[in-house]
Amino acid sequence: MHRVGLPKTCKGEVGECKVYLDYLKRLNTLTSGSKPLITSLTLSAQAQHFASESIVRAIEDRLHQVEPSLKLPLLYLIDSVIKNNGGVYIEGFKANILNVFLEAYKKVQADQREKFERVLSTWINSKIFPSFILDRITDAISDLKEQESAPSRSTQVHVNPKFVAKGDKHDSDLLSMNKPAIGDKRHHPSAEDSDRHRGFVRVSIHFPLF
Repeated sequence: MHRVGLPKTCKGEVGECKVYLDYLKRLNTLTSGSKPLITSLTLSAQAQHFASESIVRAIEDRLHQVEPSLKLPLLYLIDSVIKNNGGVYIEGFKANILNVFLEAYKKVQADQREKFERVLSTWINSKIFPSFILDRITDAISDLKEQESAPSRSTQVHVNPKFVAKGDKHDSDLLSMNKPAIGDKRHHPSAEDSDRHRGFVRVSIHFPLF
């Protein structure tokens, strides 16, 4: 579940609380993958490493709140911050990166998903986060793709047409459902068979058909 809101250490509009609010305000301007802006936000995070929890929370909250088309630039920012600033920021994002990444990934379009996966591949190669976290993200993406590619299955009830009443029949017709249909070649024990089994001989009388 996503953690939304001010950090626990935030009290009033001073200290880390002010850092959170100011940084969140600056994030509103990140509406594209602008390298100069991402670099500026990365350097700002580096300069305020003492309030890393507030910076991390601001980025996570913004990523959670924005529309799908604006999520990729924020992922690029996370990538830049952890790779360039490291240390406390890797630790800060590690706690929730599984949920943060997957929540955003599920909402973006296919072309942006490919870019999400490229970022993820660099994390895997650099081992910037523990492998068990990255493995879980990778597995979740594979499962999601499998679910989305599988054809939709609707529940269907198959009924033997011999047992479907035609037209507006009375309920009493249902009582005869188990009678063999005309032309049914399956063997059904007859009275003659039963008598023969008991040692009796039954004489059949055939009447002419009119």
